[in-house]
Amino acid sequence: MGRDWVQHCSVERREGYGTEAIQIITDYLFLTKDDSTRMQAVVDKENLASKRALENCGSEEEGVLRKALWNAAGKWVDGCLCSTLREEWNEPKILAN
Repeated sequence: MGRDWVQHCSVERREGYGTEAIQIITDYLFLTKDDSTRMQAVVDKENLASKRALENCGSEEEGVLRKALWNAAGKWVDGCLCSTLREEWNEPKILAN
């Protein structure tokens, strides 16, 4: 979710852009790739905004990947693995057929 970029654009936070981007990517994947069974993302376990955006788009938390991400502070952090399965995705949220 471009955490470094968001730090430089703090006025854009909490506007729903992350949620909208996730919905567009998920819609595009499942509308154009018939053989795709899942969309997955790994975000910093402490990044509650990114986790909430994924949750709002129907993703479920699957688990924690210990020290899987290198953050902007130069440290290894735990990643939260989230996914949406094709059968959980009912219809496009943003993109039309």
